[in-house]
This record gives sequence, C-alpha cells and structure tokens, in this order.
Amino acid sequence: MNSLIKIIDSQSQEELFSCPANESDKAYAYAKQLEDLGIDFEFIKPGTPETLVNELDVSLDQKQEYRESLDQEIHDHDDSCCWE
Repeated sequence: MNSLIKIIDSQSQEELFSCPANESDKAYAYAKQLEDLGIDFEFIKPGTPETLVNELDVSLDQKQEYRESLDQEIHDHDDSCCWE
C-alpha cells in the first residue's frame, strides 16, 4: 500500500513531512514537535475509502468525483439515527 500520512504547512501548503500510514507514530511525533513550536499545520491521514481509491489506481477526475460524492453523502446524511 502506498497510503501516506502527510503534514502540510497551513500557510504555504508546503509538505513538511510524510510517511507510510503504518508508521503513524513518526508522524504523530513530528506533529507534536510542530505543535510545541507553535506552527500551524494540517495532519492528513487517509482513511479506508481514500486508501482504496488510491490502490485502485483511478484517474484524478475519478478521485475528485469520488471525494465530491462522499462529501455530498455526509452533507445529506440524516443524523437522526445518531442522536436520541
């Protein structure tokens, strides 16, 4: 699998760090260092659906279409099943 955890600078969008998902302890340690220094960053850890899309080797257009459909599904979700 080539799923990567990425840490991106929030302002410049520059990738500061990346590692395989199975080495997440390294990413968390690096994130802690950045946090201690007061650096704003995004921690991107792909979930199972994203990992699957990457492994299926789909086109960029298909990936974007998938992400949009997932966002729409989340947006349209009736959360009445989640709360009493």
